[in-house]
Amino acid sequence: MELYQLRTFVTVARHGHLTKAAEALHLSQPAVTAQIKALEEEWGSPLFARTSTGVVLTAAGKVLLPDAEQLLQAAHLLRSKARQLCHETAVTLRIGVPLPPSQLQLGLLLQQLRQQQPLLEIQVKQLPAGLILNQVRKKELECGFYLGENPYSSLHVLPLTSIAMSVIAPADATQHPWEQLRDVPADRWIGYGPFSGYDMLLQQCCRQHNLTPHPRLEVDHEAAALELVMAGEGVALVQHALAEQAAQAGQVRLLQIQATAAPLQFIYPAELEHSPLNIRLCNILRQHWPPPA
Repeated sequence: MELYQLRTFVTVARHGHLTKAAEALHLSQPAVTAQIKALEEEWGSPLFARTSTGVVLTAAGKVLLPDAEQLLQAAHLLRSKARQLCHETAVTLRIGVPLPPSQLQLGLLLQQLRQQQPLLEIQVKQLPAGLILNQVRKKELECGFYLGENPYSSLHVLPLTSIAMSVIAPADATQHPWEQLRDVPADRWIGYGPFSGYDMLLQQCCRQHNLTPHPRLEVDHEAAALELVMAGEGVALVQHALAEQAAQAGQVRLLQIQATAAPLQFIYPAELEHSPLNIRLCNILRQHWPPPA
């Protein structure tokens, strides 16, 4: 069975006449007759019955016609997609993420992106926010999500949302009787490394509350900060959603709810502003992240 035979079968069925079908297919009538006969022999059933005015479908022909039309349509779509891919080149997208991919709706984003650009190769790098900022600036990443303010004019940003940050303290208030941020000793703050992205947020929080912390412990991820707070080592600034979840589980207590806010932004080199891939990315992001108020 060949596609040209299916095309002949469908064309004869539509015209109800061998001669008219032959004209539509730019074939001779004997060629059309031969193709129909070949299909009938292969499928083991007559497809048409002759009448005084032409041909009509047999019962078997009526059953098989929709499937033949569907196969031809699928072949047409396959051919169109193949032709489209001929004009595309394989591109690699390296994207940095500082938060769990599910929190960033990353799966949905990349799924839609691959639908629009099938030959796209994607590499997801889960890194601290500060490293993402530097690697995008150095062209080691094409783009990334960043938690905080962008200090570089060479990078453009697409604001996505604002993430509330809260301060958590050990659950045992008898051993750590801090009721307000100013009650916390300067050396009981848990700090963040310079590439975490959270260090700038901690400084911002402390400026807003007129505090001068001198951390004796430093981490790169808020998960590590949470563990240290649960162990009674001090207080830490973490995402409010994480803080609330740990507090409800009795692992920590909330010392300052929404102590500050962190802007979540999509960053990319300024020269990629008008690249087709970047435009697709930003359009998809705008669909899933309404502009922050």
